[in-house]
Amino acid sequence: MGQALLHMGYQRMHHTVLMTLGICSIFFFIFRPFFPMPQGWFWIAALMAVAALRYVLWLAYGLASRRQTRLGRLWTWLYVGMAVLAGASWSLGAVLLLQTTTSFDLLLIVTLTVLAVSAVAVSSLAVQPWAMQGFLLAAILPAVLALMMQGERFAGIAAGVLCAGGVLLSLSGRESGKTIVKLVATRMELSQAMQTVQQALLASEQAAQQVLELNGQLEQRVMDRTQELSLKDAALSEALALNQEIFMASAAGMAVYRADGPCIMGNPAFVEIVGGTAESILADDFLKREAWQATGGRKAALRVLATGRKEVLHVETTTSAGLKLWLYCQLMRIEHQGELHLLVMTQDTTQYKMAEEEIRQLAFFDHLTNLPNRRLLLDRLHQARIAARRHGCHGALMLLDMDNFKALNDTLGHDVGDRFLIEVASRLRRCVRSGDTVARQGGDEFMIVLEDINGGMLAASQVESVAVKILQAISQPYQLELNAISGRPQTYSYHCTSSIGIALFQDDTLTVEELMKHADTAMYQAKSAGRNGLRFFDPEMQAEVTAHVTLENELREAVRRNEFVLHYQPQVDHEGRIIGAETLVRWQHPQRGLIGPGEFISLAELNGLILPIGHWVLEQSCQQLQAWSERPECRHLTLAVNVSARQFLRTDYVEQVVAVLERNGIRPDQLKLELTESLLAHDVDDIVAKMTALKAHGVNFSLDDFGTGYSSLAYLKRLPLDQLKIDQSFVRDVLSDPNDATIACTIVALGQSMGLSVIAEGVETQAQREFLASNGCHLYQGYFFSRPVPLTVLEQLLSESPVLPAGR
Repeated sequence: MGQALLHMGYQRMHHTVLMTLGICSIFFFIFRPFFPMPQGWFWIAALMAVAALRYVLWLAYGLASRRQTRLGRLWTWLYVGMAVLAGASWSLGAVLLLQTTTSFDLLLIVTLTVLAVSAVAVSSLAVQPWAMQGFLLAAILPAVLALMMQGERFAGIAAGVLCAGGVLLSLSGRESGKTIVKLVATRMELSQAMQTVQQALLASEQAAQQVLELNGQLEQRVMDRTQELSLKDAALSEALALNQEIFMASAAGMAVYRADGPCIMGNPAFVEIVGGTAESILADDFLKREAWQATGGRKAALRVLATGRKEVLHVETTTSAGLKLWLYCQLMRIEHQGELHLLVMTQDTTQYKMAEEEIRQLAFFDHLTNLPNRRLLLDRLHQARIAARRHGCHGALMLLDMDNFKALNDTLGHDVGDRFLIEVASRLRRCVRSGDTVARQGGDEFMIVLEDINGGMLAASQVESVAVKILQAISQPYQLELNAISGRPQTYSYHCTSSIGIALFQDDTLTVEELMKHADTAMYQAKSAGRNGLRFFDPEMQAEVTAHVTLENELREAVRRNEFVLHYQPQVDHEGRIIGAETLVRWQHPQRGLIGPGEFISLAELNGLILPIGHWVLEQSCQQLQAWSERPECRHLTLAVNVSARQFLRTDYVEQVVAVLERNGIRPDQLKLELTESLLAHDVDDIVAKMTALKAHGVNFSLDDFGTGYSSLAYLKRLPLDQLKIDQSFVRDVLSDPNDATIACTIVALGQSMGLSVIAEGVETQAQREFLASNGCHLYQGYFFSRPVPLTVLEQLLSESPVLPAGR
């Protein structure tokens, strides 16, 4: 927006430069006898220099814009600065001229000239308010001060007229600037409004040209006046006539009313705006029209006449032809021959008002279904909450989602999908009362606000009956028109269901956002329950969702703050000697204390945090192996590190592991990576390639939870494994469940036949250990030997005895 306004301002600059050169030359030639010399030549030189600078700036801006150079604030401030210099240069001429005379006629002419130049500048600079205000201030303020310093009565009057004219021009220019901003903002979407803007700009340029022409006539009359001082009264009469011409030629509608109401004069622009003829305007008391009085126009006019303060009104009325008309009106009090009059300046804003209405339609209504959009719905929901609290009744928010709408779009196209949504909107309107709100949130989601629901405990039943009615209406067949093939129209019978989530409210305790969240939660619960149904919001379900979100946020903070610690569960051989351990991550929560992996690992796998967590576990494990390598009693120990499928499937996982091994300088065979069978559901060739690459570096592999997932003999024989781990679910009931016992024995036999070691996890009793040992399994892990313990406890166990006693 700012760039467009700046470009518009620069486009006008070279015209005003040429006009400045012409006007200043004529003005100086006429008033040269009154200018003190050589100050007069200095003024001409300054005016020419400023004009040259503005012309050079115009050329530079044009070159920059053609090269598509980024136009920043510098160009704006250069534009404003040049406007201020232009105003100051004009004011300098007026100040120099006022130093040589106190003639009332000359004072009046100088005043009118400054105002005329300022009016031309306002029409040119209105697109940049700072430039316009700077020009007016620089052009008028020095002249006002010069007039006031003369101390003459007429000079004071002229100064007052100049101030009033400056204020009026400032307000008029400000409103013109606002109007131009609105027009620029809407011209891309509203061609009709753009045409109106172009017409308004053309009218403004024509008015400026008329003012320039009239100003030339005024300058000619002033020249005649300086040659014939004896004709003061005649020249003054001509000046008054010229003012009358300006009044009549103005593009703004202007009319003068007596204090008691009748109009005494109005210019053609006013007649054109309000409609009728010049005679009908004089006969019609416009201020007594019903529309004028309805907007407080009559009272405002009386206030202006009583106080002298200006007032602005926006009036909606009709023309003589019965057409609707919106007017922007400024009311000012003027005094003539001792009588008070009211000056009404009007501007037709009908096109702007229509553009605003169209913008409102675009801003608050869905263009496809003509339903209120999300923005308008949020406002109505807010009002419904307030009304429910005030009247002690209930309200409800429904979120409705079409089931399987995407399939319709994908198969028949978006045009057919749009026709379906339009029909859905029509059915929803018929299912609710006129005072309820049906809105389209986007896509295939609709929202409904039900208000003024009475019945106390029966409110939910009333809402449910409306929801059932909606479900039934939506589920009726749709006859959708398809694109014609071979000129023959076709229809497609489509069946669709919907899921509805409902959130009730009785006051404004819950915020709009909370109600939206509740309805959304209930809607997804309806979908999870099988679709084509409705669900009311369940606070317990929301509590679970909130807890899930809270845990996820805390887990992200834990990764950032490194709040994790490692525990170690010893792995022993058939004699109870500790041969290594499995590293198990724990979360040291600042409020909840130590949290086991069962509460956060699955969440970390879902949101991707398992990647930094898993890398940290690998790094810490290798650092510990390096530390143990310096202690003779610990050099034989290995560490088993769990690897999630998401970690292992990364393309750079092999490089990550090798880098960690090299960074810590450990023997690769001390590291054992435990993979889960779920990994085999992915690209087996890629998995085998990565395992083979790591195996070439000496890393060992164990298949964790064997027998619970996707493994088959075909896959198993391809994997370069070193160990199978019997899942604890089989070990737990190995003595009581024949099936579990058979599976455990089969895994042991399979491992032996393939040359793989077998370790059983979850060993909790001596009987389980003896059963496994009798069937050939001689490596164990479980509570029977030790729970997962911190590093200090594990090292204490190693220092006390390398053999763990049973039942620790």
